[in-house]
Amino acid sequence: SKTAFGMAFLLKKNHGAKCKVLGLTSPGNIEFVKALGCYDQVVSYDDVAKLDASRKSFYVDFSGNSGQRKSVHDHFGEQLTYDCIVGSSHWDQSGWLEDLAGPKPTIFFAPDQASKRLKEWGGAEFQARYAKAWSAFLDVAKTGLTINNLCGVETLRDSWLQIVEGKARPDQGMVFTLHK
Repeated sequence: SKTAFGMAFLLKKNHGAKCKVLGLTSPGNIEFVKALGCYDQVVSYDDVAKLDASRKSFYVDFSGNSGQRKSVHDHFGEQLTYDCIVGSSHWDQSGWLEDLAGPKPTIFFAPDQASKRLKEWGGAEFQARYAKAWSAFLDVAKTGLTINNLCGVETLRDSWLQIVEGKARPDQGMVFTLHK
């Protein structure tokens, strides 16, 4: 996920000395995720049990895969201090689980967080911080991603189907214009 990439970049940049950034991904994307340079360790979804469960940890979930969430909670148990649901790229494997070990999952909604920061910082400070973070991320992202500018409803449909079927390349970003 490009959103996960952005978050990992900012965690590493702003807190790298204080925290270890781990990436969970599908087996076919491991080398790509490692090459991004934002993670201290990258493992496949099936290898959660190989992660050090003795340290306090938090989980930010971009996949929405309820089975994966259960694996993370079971493995880390009480060492898992926070669980945040950001996305649902694995929409076909989503679901809400009861009786998870550790913390109850919290849903992250970007507009709520932006509103909170606007109130705390004011518009000018929010915009300045956002622009600074975005600029720093773009410098890194352009070395690991190719952005494709695509046109038309059919192209959007075909691209969406590739994403849903898990066939989209992780190093490709897509920007769509619906009108030619």
